[in-house]
Amino acid sequence: MKTKMDENGKVEIPREVVDRLGLKAGSVLEIDATDFEITLKRAELPEGLEYNEHGVLVHTGVPTGDLTRVVEQDREERIRHISGMDSEKTTEKNES
Repeated sequence: MKTKMDENGKVEIPREVVDRLGLKAGSVLEIDATDFEITLKRAELPEGLEYNEHGVLVHTGVPTGDLTRVVEQDREERIRHISGMDSEKTTEKNES
């Protein structure tokens, strides 16, 4: 997916992404930037999800939205982090 930045540095998040992640005006996003990549992710978990004392994502409320996708995204991030793929990805881009 592509989007453009305006002259004020603002980027519009495509409606499809906004809807899938359940974002709304005022949603807090976490920004991470490397030399060639900017990553945005929700800073807060959807209602009814929390991490337990072991770092496991746990559903504590009434099911809403696409819980399977949230769990898949968390799992993918943790696997990349544990396997060191986060740093390899950055290194590969810097070597290009």
